[in-house]
Amino acid sequence: MGPHAAKQLPDGDPTSVLRRAPFSDNPRVGARGQRAHQRILEAALQVFGEEGYHRCGVIRITEVAGCSRAAFYQYFSSKEDVFRHLAGQVARQLVASTEALGPVTADLAGWQTLRAWVAHHGEIYDRYEPVFEAHQAAAESDQAVARDPPASPTATSRACGPSSRHRCCRAGSSTRRSPSSSSA
Repeated sequence: MGPHAAKQLPDGDPTSVLRRAPFSDNPRVGARGQRAHQRILEAALQVFGEEGYHRCGVIRITEVAGCSRAAFYQYFSSKEDVFRHLAGQVARQLVASTEALGPVTADLAGWQTLRAWVAHHGEIYDRYEPVFEAHQAAAESDQAVARDPPASPTATSRACGPSSRHRCCRAGSSTRRSPSSSSA
């Protein structure tokens, strides 16, 4: 993840939820609006996972979220916009995880620190797998996503290995690339 990813994409911070114009004179939202916003993000994550990036659409996201299209458009301009918000959440969590990494020393404590960090990255991947899976398709049609991609599945696969539950990490997976083919 590049150093500016969290700044280029929406940061995913629930306290930064704003209503888009012209839906309100006051763009700030309360607790109910934040819950609606989060419900839409959760639905989009599910739909991106089930249908992929190109087949995903606003109508399906709103059906899963249990909200109207008007409610969707209060917070997001398009499926691309909601994907950018999800990518922003991924970026924010990966950056926070990396910043929280303690010293990796040449002893048992260092090994445990590193293992905990890798495990946390695995949890982020598990939670946001549809974002990682759909990222390439999104980047092909959205320059805001293409500028600074989330951590690649290649990096995850090197950390997780062939016994991983992650589709991109398992031996023989079509999305798995060898470390020598990555562009680190």
